[in-house]
Amino acid sequence: ENIKNKINELFGLIPKGISNVVNEPYNIEYQINSLNTKINEINKELETIKLNLKTENDNGVFDIVIGNPPYVQVPKGIFSAKQFPYSEGKDKGKQNLYKVFVENSYNLLKDNGVATMIVQSSLMCDISSQFTRELLLTKTTIKEILEFPKKPKTKEGQVFDNVLQGTCIYNFTRKIPKINQKFNVSIDNDVTTISKLKYEELTQQELMEIYPNGYFIPLVNENETGLIKKINVNSIFFLNYIEYSEKGDINLGTDKKIITLENTGIHLYRGANSQKYFFNDITNEYIKNVEKIKIRLNRNNSNVYFLNQQITGTTDKFRLHFTVVDSLNAIYGDSLRITGLKKECNYYVFLPILNSKLIDWYFRKTSTNNNVNGYEINQLPIKLPKNEQPFITLVNQILSDKKLGKNTTHLEHQIDVMVYHLYDLTFTEAQVIDAGLSADDFEKYKILNPHNG
Repeated sequence: ENIKNKINELFGLIPKGISNVVNEPYNIEYQINSLNTKINEINKELETIKLNLKTENDNGVFDIVIGNPPYVQVPKGIFSAKQFPYSEGKDKGKQNLYKVFVENSYNLLKDNGVATMIVQSSLMCDISSQFTRELLLTKTTIKEILEFPKKPKTKEGQVFDNVLQGTCIYNFTRKIPKINQKFNVSIDNDVTTISKLKYEELTQQELMEIYPNGYFIPLVNENETGLIKKINVNSIFFLNYIEYSEKGDINLGTDKKIITLENTGIHLYRGANSQKYFFNDITNEYIKNVEKIKIRLNRNNSNVYFLNQQITGTTDKFRLHFTVVDSLNAIYGDSLRITGLKKECNYYVFLPILNSKLIDWYFRKTSTNNNVNGYEINQLPIKLPKNEQPFITLVNQILSDKKLGKNTTHLEHQIDVMVYHLYDLTFTEAQVIDAGLSADDFEKYKILNPHNG
């Protein structure tokens, strides 16, 4: 009875902490203090339960753990890295309470106990939860994960009226997975799909091999996992061709004081200036010539580099917008990313591949938010063509036509088809990415002996 009361007290504390956060959304200090208090109380109660119900193998004590934890960022260091070696000890960046709850759902279980919670969908792909995923993939037997995007296809499908982010429900057993342990993933769900879920089957160990630097659980529909694996075959991570890759030169928020409308000769460019292939150099903003920008300015005005938008909507037609810039006397805001390739690399060979529908599709499979992060760019799978000239010729035509305001859709479509062949996709596989692709175009723009080497 004493233990039962403690459990009731424990789970009675959580809504109180959450309500404090909700009612005081702008009082950050109040939020943190309130959360710290509640977290300390929860930890004390958990320790009391563990002492009273300690098992011989030091595992948890519950058969089932169910929860809907708060999605709140808190500073690192609140929790014990010894108690939470994955979410607190190994995960990078800010801490989010939901990750600690995920790990604690594992800690509280007996062997063969079952946990299920609804949490942020960033659990599946965001780099901040990389090692929390490692825990799930290596220490548990996952049964299924159901994903619900931020915006459903219809208003009627909205799962939660007041949740403005993607969510997912996981279900696992505290049991070391078998070598070929499989589990089900279902994505793009809403209220209308719950009764008719569509699944893709994934293998836990295989995900560790496909995504060795992130342990991602991809957002795949039926029959898409095989396509991801095929795209990866004989591909090389983009990282291997990169000399440097950094956020824009200045923080557009904290560095406002050096932004001016007076023409100083040093242009300021933002994310919107970087489009697919084309760089829009029109701006009425400039940068004061101050000491902090000099190193970056010298690099920008004497090198060739890629620019791409750092923030794009998850439902945008295209997530990736790469363009090539050559020696501009300019400073770039942090809504842009600057990437320089190694000296032997030809930017105009990489550009059509990075802007292709295939790479955009691949990127979306592990992106759960609006950010286009450096680690995501680094892990794009690159195959280079044996004959570069057809790609370079089309890119030059696109750039020329865009300067004249011409529509280049047909040229970009031709590149998309050439990239499908570069990655050895069949017509059926290419249609998974590009449902409107015709068999005639697939044959018309076929490239012979596509591979480099």
